[in-house]
Amino acid sequence: MKHKEIQQVINKQKVNLRIFEGEKVPTVLFQPRIYYWYNWNKIRGSLPEKYRKMSMIEIYDDLQISPRYFPEVLGLVDVKAEYSKKVKIKEEIGADTR
Repeated sequence: MKHKEIQQVINKQKVNLRIFEGEKVPTVLFQPRIYYWYNWNKIRGSLPEKYRKMSMIEIYDDLQISPRYFPEVLGLVDVKAEYSKKVKIKEEIGADTR
């Protein structure tokens, strides 16, 4: 990690601590939940090539964003779906119609 990247991580940690201490901060700390996106795509083998060999925390670092829920990020939550053979699964990939 380069010095500038290390400083960015340290600054995010400081901002996060100040938020928990109830202090004012000069910026919004962007903490998206990528846990479900990461695991869904990892299971399906559809993570972008760049991220296929990275851990979730490495992806957070690469995107220069801050993890929000540590149990998820550190792998303390293990979500798996198992279906009986009676369950029919159909996956449809297409344009978002929202």
